[in-house]
Amino acid sequence: MPHNYLKLGLFVLLAADLACSLGASSTRSTTTAQNTGATQTAEAQITQTQVAEETSVAAIATKSFSRTATPARATAAAAEIKATRQAAATQTAAEATETAQPMAETVAQLEDDGYLTSSEGAFFALPDFVQSWAQLGWYKWWHTNYAPEDFVLRADAAWRSASTTADWWTSGCGFVFRIKDNDDHYLSYLGLDGRAYFSVLRKGLIYNASSARYGKLDTPDGKAQLMLVAQGSHFDFFVNDTHVYSKVDKSFDDGRLALTLLSGTNKGFGTHCTMRNIELWELE
Repeated sequence: MPHNYLKLGLFVLLAADLACSLGASSTRSTTTAQNTGATQTAEAQITQTQVAEETSVAAIATKSFSRTATPARATAAAAEIKATRQAAATQTAAEATETAQPMAETVAQLEDDGYLTSSEGAFFALPDFVQSWAQLGWYKWWHTNYAPEDFVLRADAAWRSASTTADWWTSGCGFVFRIKDNDDHYLSYLGLDGRAYFSVLRKGLIYNASSARYGKLDTPDGKAQLMLVAQGSHFDFFVNDTHVYSKVDKSFDDGRLALTLLSGTNKGFGTHCTMRNIELWELE
């Protein structure tokens, strides 16, 4: 997956701050056949017409029979295959709805609590994120192939550091979003010092760097649920369902979405970050 990395020039400043029918009808002949052979011929013609009208399904069914199989048997098999497909589609839709329901409820609650003006949108489940990075003072991001303007993004994050004395404020997991073609973007992440950070990167320089304290985190190994809400110029960050900060910034309206990792150490593998159950709700 494509990725980028960038030096964290903000952390001198931050150190100070820490203080988503078979229904085609056949036209039947009104002529009565005079013998069995004629009847069979007429019925065969009718059946062939029905089969032709369901070509894509009947062709599959016919292949499952020997050359001596009758068109009637093939048509019956086609109906069975179509019914099976419809049942599978219904089951898939039900499973998708069940998967999306918890996120839908969370987004609705965010609207009730005033963090969103609307909860209408679409649900997407993203692949797991498992990466390591070892370069002090830099961070790296991996694109998700999504580019939502307004969204709610939630993930179960876990981390492991190769050092017990890493720079915890520059170690962590999080999100890079509204990424432009020149790599300008927003950065939101949970530092392993227990603070959540928000920054704006423009032309290689970081602006509006700020943070808010969540609380003590386990190091060098630990875990937490992260959630970012982005609507218009308003951004909110949650850790384990606790609201940590609200920010307002009008730098970028849209752009790509990525997952990010900050090392905080040059030792060994640096910091290993895993994010699972990654759920994206793209707001309308």
